[in-house]
Amino acid sequence: DINEFALRLTRARLVLYLTIKYGKNLLEGSSFSKVIQNFRNCDFLLDESPFSGKFNIIIVNPPYLGESGNKELFRTLARRFSDYYEGKMDLWYFFLHQALDQLECNGYSTFVASNYWLTAKGAEKLRKRMLNEVNFIRFINFNENQVFNTAKGVHVNVFTFKKTRSKLKVIECTIFTKRYSTNVNLVEKLSDQLNFKIDQSYITIDGYDPYFHFLPEKVLYLVNSIIKKSQQLKNSGFNVKEGIVTGLNRISKRQVTKYNLPIEMVGRGVFILDLSNEADRSIIESFNKQEMELVKPFYKSPDIHRFKSSIKTTKRILYLDRNKISIEEIPNVKRHLDTYSSIIDDTLDLSLIHISEPTRPLYISYAVFCLK
Repeated sequence: DINEFALRLTRARLVLYLTIKYGKNLLEGSSFSKVIQNFRNCDFLLDESPFSGKFNIIIVNPPYLGESGNKELFRTLARRFSDYYEGKMDLWYFFLHQALDQLECNGYSTFVASNYWLTAKGAEKLRKRMLNEVNFIRFINFNENQVFNTAKGVHVNVFTFKKTRSKLKVIECTIFTKRYSTNVNLVEKLSDQLNFKIDQSYITIDGYDPYFHFLPEKVLYLVNSIIKKSQQLKNSGFNVKEGIVTGLNRISKRQVTKYNLPIEMVGRGVFILDLSNEADRSIIESFNKQEMELVKPFYKSPDIHRFKSSIKTTKRILYLDRNKISIEEIPNVKRHLDTYSSIIDDTLDLSLIHISEPTRPLYISYAVFCLK
């Protein structure tokens, strides 16, 4: 471990545990002395291994850290792992690459990881390497259950694999379908979840996407049936985009402090106005008939549900097209935006008439997929 105190604490706990379980005689043996000596204070990623040879078993609960805000660290690691580095990586991906390098052929490894690597763009090289070098043995997806009190919001999976080129047939999978309070022992709840076995070759869907899918056989059959009888949007002649990129929805406390604004401005809408907010509602009521045509209903992710979406919404977006209208033609909208001109110019690097417009308006398609 890179943290010397963590090593001392772990060593002390090991001694205490073994003393209670096996008695003092164990502590006097030569084998125990060798175990204690194997606690090393070093950097698993950057330091040369203090041990000779590779390992039979590697168990890792790595740190989760994105590249954003940690550029210098990632530049160092990118030089060290030049063959494996790719943009938008997470720090823990390097730990898995290093584990694969340090693992003996036919060795075993278990990782506690976040779920994002299964579909993340920055994990494409990692998934490809896993497909070529290992066989998964066990996969547990805790979904929305909180595994660590200090990592709220992190969706965790645990997977065990064997480093081998010979393909094993079966992966034992557990997908948590129930959500529990933080004081529940999740290991004791494994048998109550969705438990199934899948073939090693079925964790990816050939010709569809580069992701890992741990799906029951019946669900996988259904997905493959849909794929065979459908046309992907990327082949349909339409551009699929993320939707409206708003930029500056409403005023935050940080912006009030930074730009020396009145405290009552916190929560006020800029390009997104909310009818349930009295200040926002008064702004909308000040618009004339022409300006009201620029105010459109706006939906966010919480409005979209499984197989349906909300019809009513209190949110409105100022949808302005710089190619169709001049800011001088909409004086009430201009007066509203002028109030926040310093933030808009600084934050968005755009003119006052900020447009959340598609780059090719003729190629917009909205699609809803429902399965009964």
